[in-house]
Amino acid sequence: MKPQIHPTAIIEGNVNLSDDVVVGPYCILRKNVTVGEGTVFRSHVVVEGNVKIGKENVFYPFCSIGLEPQDIKYKNEDTSVEIGDSNTFREYVTVNRGTIQDRKKTVVGDECLLMACSHIAHDSLLGNNVILANCVLLAGHVVIEDNVYISGQVCIHQFVSIGKHAFISGDTRVPWDAPPFMITQGPNPDVVCVNTVGLRRNKFQNTAIDQLKQAHKIIYTSKLPISEAIELVERKNGKLYEETNYLLNFIKRSSRGFNGRARDKGKVIASNENLVKSA
Repeated sequence: MKPQIHPTAIIEGNVNLSDDVVVGPYCILRKNVTVGEGTVFRSHVVVEGNVKIGKENVFYPFCSIGLEPQDIKYKNEDTSVEIGDSNTFREYVTVNRGTIQDRKKTVVGDECLLMACSHIAHDSLLGNNVILANCVLLAGHVVIEDNVYISGQVCIHQFVSIGKHAFISGDTRVPWDAPPFMITQGPNPDVVCVNTVGLRRNKFQNTAIDQLKQAHKIIYTSKLPISEAIELVERKNGKLYEETNYLLNFIKRSSRGFNGRARDKGKVIASNENLVKSA
C-alpha cells in the first residue's frame, strides 16, 4: 500500500516514505527524512533535516522534529535525529538534532510516550518505554535509560543521567543524576524511596526489591559518606542482586562526575551507548 499524502502536505528533498505512511494536512517533511512503515503524521507536523523515523510512530499536531538545536555553538553541521518504533509524540513536542560536541545525534528508542509540550534537546538519548508527561524539559546531552517515568513540569539539567525504572515526581528540578529504581522529587531533589509500584508492575522479585529498600535506607538516610554507605551495603549482603549492583555502580559513576553528573566530567560522551538504536 502506497503512502497516503494529503494534498496540503509539503514533501521536499530526499524524503523516503515506506508503505502505509500517512502524512496528514499541512505537514512539512523536508531534506533527508526516512520514515518506516505505518507511521502517521496527523496534521501540522514539521520534520526537517537528517531524520530517521522507524515503524508505527504517531505524531500529533504541531510537533517539530529534527530542526536545529538551540545551542549557540551550532554552526549548521551535519547532525541528525533517530527515532525507533511505536512511539507517540503528542501536541507541540520538540526534538532537536544533535551537535558535533557530543554524539552528533539525538535518539529516541522504542515505545516511548512524549506528552504535550515536552522538549528533547540536542544530543539527548531516550531508551525504551520512557514516558515524559506534559511540559517535561530536557536540556542537552541528557541520557534517560529504559522504563523511566517523568511526571509533569520536570526540568532536567544538561548532562544529567536518569537510571532505568526511575520515577521523577512532578515539578521536580533535576540538576544531578537520578538513580535507577528510585523515586526522586523536590526542588532540591531527594531520593525518597524505592519505586516499588513500578518495579512490581514490571515483575521484579520481592527479594530484589527488599534489598533495594535496604540499600536506599543506608545510602540516602544514614548520612554516611557515599563511599562508606556503598561499602556498608556490599558488606551487609553476602550476595547482591543484579539490581543492587546496577544501583551501586550508577551511584559510583555519578559521585565521580561534576556536581553529581557522571557525563559532565570533562564533557565526555557517556559509555552507555547500548541505549542507542543502531541505524
